[in-house]
Amino acid sequence: MAAVPAPSAAGPDHHPADAAVAGVTADTAVTAGPAEGNAGARPAQYGQSTRIEFPKPTRASAMEASPDGNWLAVGTAFGDIYLADTRTGTLSLVSSIGEGSIEGFSWSPDSAWLGWSEPVTSFGSRSRLRMTRADDAGAAADGKRTIVEVTDGRFRDESPSFTPDGKFLAFLSNRSFDPVYDGHSFDLSFPSPIKPYLVALAADTPSPFGPSIDLQAARQEEVETDEASAGTAAADQVPAVRVDADGLAHRVISVPVPQGNYSDLTATAGALLWLDSELSGVTGEGRASLEDKNAAPCLVRFDLARRKTTTIVDTLDSYRLSGDGEKVVILQDKQIRVSPANAKADEESGQLVKVDLGRIRVQLDPLSVWGQAFDEAWRLQRDFFWTEDMAGQDWDSVHARYRPIVDRLGSHDDLVDLLWELHGELGTSHAYVRPAAVTENGSNGQGRLGADLVFTGEGWEITRILAGESSDPLATSPLTRPGADAKPGDVLLAIDGVELTEARTPAMQLVGAAGRAVELTLRNGAGHRGQAGKQRRIAVVPVKDEERLRYQEWVAANRRTVRQASQGTFGYLHIPDMMANGWAQLHRDLDTETALDGLIVDVRRNRVGTPPSSSRSSSAARSPAGACRAGSGRARTHTTHRAGPSSS
Repeated sequence: MAAVPAPSAAGPDHHPADAAVAGVTADTAVTAGPAEGNAGARPAQYGQSTRIEFPKPTRASAMEASPDGNWLAVGTAFGDIYLADTRTGTLSLVSSIGEGSIEGFSWSPDSAWLGWSEPVTSFGSRSRLRMTRADDAGAAADGKRTIVEVTDGRFRDESPSFTPDGKFLAFLSNRSFDPVYDGHSFDLSFPSPIKPYLVALAADTPSPFGPSIDLQAARQEEVETDEASAGTAAADQVPAVRVDADGLAHRVISVPVPQGNYSDLTATAGALLWLDSELSGVTGEGRASLEDKNAAPCLVRFDLARRKTTTIVDTLDSYRLSGDGEKVVILQDKQIRVSPANAKADEESGQLVKVDLGRIRVQLDPLSVWGQAFDEAWRLQRDFFWTEDMAGQDWDSVHARYRPIVDRLGSHDDLVDLLWELHGELGTSHAYVRPAAVTENGSNGQGRLGADLVFTGEGWEITRILAGESSDPLATSPLTRPGADAKPGDVLLAIDGVELTEARTPAMQLVGAAGRAVELTLRNGAGHRGQAGKQRRIAVVPVKDEERLRYQEWVAANRRTVRQASQGTFGYLHIPDMMANGWAQLHRDLDTETALDGLIVDVRRNRVGTPPSSSRSSSAARSPAGACRAGSGRARTHTTHRAGPSSS
């Protein structure tokens, strides 16, 4: 870790948060140095960097400088929190939870207090807020640092942010319990349980939403005066923050907004900012169109005085508030913009500034890039493999054996092959390498018609059209769409005007046609009766993948077999996996199939996964007493492990 002091305050553009610039070096994850408190480190002079070693190998996950630039908080992916003094170059351990990642910090405006959220469960389902003083005044008599518990970890409390006046710590929490009924089954859930909250740091600080002895008109006049002079006051004086630890958890104040799916809260002068994401499905099949992207969140501003929310940015991926609180830097679709933080900026007003990233020029040495990717893949397994002994492998020896091969690689494909060999040494599941697909711009996948065809000498006869499933948008045959009127026995003569032959197959003519309209020339078969023999042209959109289409056809055939064998008294359900897709497939016919006398639950070819917590209880409660289970077959798991230029 390197700390580089910036010039002293000078000019109107200077802000205290710019007083130190810190960066984690590329080899941070494998660097270990002297133990806590590097007495030998020398304070950095302007233009010089001070290297501060971690006491053990680690992986930085979050970093935040104090407003005055004297402190640097560093969180790790292993639950450690370090505090570096940029003036002396010393590093001290603040807290260590042993498991879970620290994702962010918040400094009080006077740089005296550091707040953070840390997980209390392995998968981060619950987290708590804590804070501590940065200087020695926070140390107890026994020499241990005093840490103030802001919340108790019963809920997922995250995104802590001190308000600029130093009176409150704002945060997000999923402690709202207003359930909604499920649309398919008699069940309740909490799909949008998050609300913003404030914690009054001092015991005598009143709630901004509570009763007051001041007259309403006087309060409004005071609010307007404060807003007019907020920028000047903030620049002239930094408020001292007082924290009364006793009863702190009982001073949690709910912000008067509806519960929702909020994230990334930041406090600014007189307002709170957060991202608001609309509720959407896990599989994405409920979107208006399968080609649509997932809806991006919007940036909301809540005025504390007026108790009013305003959307100031319609769509974005993430944002960052400037040091003076006046601007927000917005990232969306790999583009960066700068916008005012207090109101929505009009595109033509000149207030919305677009940062031209096209001016950045980067030169990469392929072998260096692949070497970094290899090392990072090796470190990821070293740091996060499920067992500390690496399944009996000497992981350092494995690195020494494979790393020299990097210098002999000739392409990215060679790197992928090498990473497969590296992970193969672990002999475990859920350790795969899947590089991002490389396609040319504008190219589409192989088009498919959702039908079986055979060449008859006169053309390609349709022998079967897959029926599909209306509740599954990925299980639709192009030949069953309105206007196609295709039937088994029809003959496909040409595609886009190109005549088909035994050598020029439909598959060849549909290369790159997935998702694009194509013209089919058909000759009606006997199924059209009086129109048999008529030649006609239709427009269809071939699908990219027939897997779900053929899967639903297979399920329907199995259900017919069960009905016939049981004389209509047994139901049939197949569960393809224990994730969102399997959950949807289970409920697709759960009502109709469990209404019969018996039920066969087929889990052959189940791809496993993590089932919802309510799946066993809710399904068991609705299953008939005569339910039985088909053979399990062999489980398959698929986990993506990308091989990219800078990480794997």
